[in-house]
Order: sequence, then structure tokens, then C-alpha cells
Amino acid sequence: MLLSALRRGAIRATAVITGGAALSEEYPVFTREEISKRDGKRGATWVTYKDQVYDITEFVNAHPGGAQKIKLAAGASVEPFWRIYKQHLDPAVDIQEILAPMRIGTLDASDFAKETSMTKEKKEDDPYRDEPERHPALTVHTAEPCNAEAPVAMLGDPYLTPTELWYVRNHHPVPLDEGDAHVLSITTDHGNEVSLSVADLKKNYDRTTVTATMQCSGNRRGHMNQYGKTSGTAWGSGAASTAEWAGVPLRVVV
Repeated sequence: MLLSALRRGAIRATAVITGGAALSEEYPVFTREEISKRDGKRGATWVTYKDQVYDITEFVNAHPGGAQKIKLAAGASVEPFWRIYKQHLDPAVDIQEILAPMRIGTLDASDFAKETSMTKEKKEDDPYRDEPERHPALTVHTAEPCNAEAPVAMLGDPYLTPTELWYVRNHHPVPLDEGDAHVLSITTDHGNEVSLSVADLKKNYDRTTVTATMQCSGNRRGHMNQYGKTSGTAWGSGAASTAEWAGVPLRVVV
């Protein structure tokens, strides 16, 4: 169903873009800066997949997931979004075949190399050198420390927020992840100290799960500025996320 819908949309787009004629195999080269200007706000909508550039202007309204979703990648790469909407990567869907009629160019080699490089040039004394990669769909209010929210169009779809789209609220650098070796120490009201590693909790206690939504207390603060100047980050409506949490209740440990 997805495959046939995508193909119908791609065929309609081909008729407009190429007049039904086959595109030449020689494609012009575009820089990321040039592509980013084709964000659909004042004309054409372009996206990239790997190092290939596509004009999806006529396909946007035929997108099976809705125009609003695909517009999130306008002027940028679709790949970060496909990590979330994995039906695009289904082996039964020949995505290259679907995209081929809409291809108009190739991403500049130097830009492609930058985007695919895993090397992050950070100084050793930079406290933010180990920050995790952020999803490009997030609206970043501050980069260091990172404070960012998800686009409202992607919240609630699905009900549990994908990890990559969780809102980020920090005052400091993200602590290093020690995994199972991380130790939690607690001192009770009676002066007793309990120290347990994550590995201890997993091994010696029953796992409890709770589905809950967290929200930054400043969520929608930006909207309040319509009525009076507020203090703090001007959050939209995306500083809220839902997850299934797992762990051991504190009352069991102490």
C-alpha cells in the first residue's frame, strides 16, 4: 500500500518535473547551502538522500504520511526522519526506484563528506566535547548547554516519543554514560548508606515499568510572550515527551 501510493505520487511528480522524459544521468552539483534555500516556503521543495538531490515539490501533497511530515525535511536530508519512520527502509519498498524520477542533482562532495564524517573536532578541555548527536528535527534554543524541543507535528505519532525526539533540557554538559558500572549512593534518614550499581539493580531486583509523560515547566512559555514579556527560554509546545520507564522503586531499595 505504501509502495503503490509512493509510486503514484512519484509518477505525478515526474510528469511535472521532466514532462515525462527521462532525466540525463549527468546531474548538476548543488551545495548544502543552495539546497537549504529550497525549503518550500517561497517556491520549490528539495530534499537529499545520501548524496542525491531531489525536487519533491509536486510530490509533497501526495506523500502517504501527509504533507506536514515530509515538509520537516525540506531543504535537508530525509535520512534522520527515516530513522524514526522506518517503513521507508522496508526491503519491500524500492525507495531508489520511487525517488529516481524526482532526482535533479548531486550533493557537493565536500558537503557530503562533512555530513557523513563521524569525527567531531573538539578541544580536550571543552566540557561539551562528548555531547550526543541531536536529531535535526529538534528546534534548538541553545546549543551549549543543549535545550531543544520536538516539532509538534511529530509528537503523539507514535504515542511513545522516539528517543531521538525527546525534548532536551540542560543546565550543564550531558554526564558521561557509564552504563551498568554507574553507582548510586543513598543515605537514609537513619544514617545508613546504600550503594548500588546499575548492574546490581538489574541482577538483584525485580524490574518495574511505568509509562509517563514529562514536561518542562516552561513549555509554551513562548506563547505567553503574546500577553506579556516572560523570563527564560521561549519554548513552544514541544517540550513534552512520553516514555516507558524501567527500574527499581526507591522504596524497595531503602
